[in-house]
Amino acid sequence: GSHSSRIPTGRTLGASMAGPSASPPEVVAASGDAVLPSLALVGGGFRSVSVFSALTAGMLRVAADVSGSCTSLQDVGLYARFSALCTVSGGSWFAAGLIYTDRFRELIENMAASPERATELFRRRWT
Repeated sequence: GSHSSRIPTGRTLGASMAGPSASPPEVVAASGDAVLPSLALVGGGFRSVSVFSALTAGMLRVAADVSGSCTSLQDVGLYARFSALCTVSGGSWFAAGLIYTDRFRELIENMAASPERATELFRRRWT
């Protein structure tokens, strides 16, 4: 038999990351139970922080374009769709920034709101 453990939705990247519009994808385990997928953000140090920041800002921008309004990470619930998070090196820096610092979350949201200035914003506010 298989064994699985579950982490409550919204706790992997902080409760503030679980937005009201978050509707997690359903994955069915061999046992027939519905489970949420996991996410791995792995190594690469500073470069991976840069990449994860840009990807997150880009996905947030797409969500804003689709909805027709500015959205926050909390509104979108982008990372609330995962039951577990595994991080290493730069992935840990990135995840910790989202979980524990409003300033970093705001940086990502500002990058999404002004993609033409994203590089400048990242350099001035994070590096």
